[in-house]
Amino acid sequence: DNAVSAFDPATGARLFDLPTRRRPTTALAFSADGKQLAAGFNGAVQLWDVANRKLARTLEGFERTVTRLAFSPKGDLIAAGTGDGQVWV
Repeated sequence: DNAVSAFDPATGARLFDLPTRRRPTTALAFSADGKQLAAGFNGAVQLWDVANRKLARTLEGFERTVTRLAFSPKGDLIAAGTGDGQVWV
């Protein structure tokens, strides 16, 4: 029952959960338009369609735990980094 949960910052109410098959979540990033959420794990990144609360895709093959994520301003690229300085785009 692993999940990424979203909360309303004003009230603290839980808005929704995005179930994951991996644990623990080690990095999170929203796209600039808020339509996508990336969640990093050991060896993978999951990309979510926030409005539909659907997993869009899983990117696998990272050699280590993803500790940093960033979307490009247009949201068409994502960078994933690890603690030892490796970065994938």
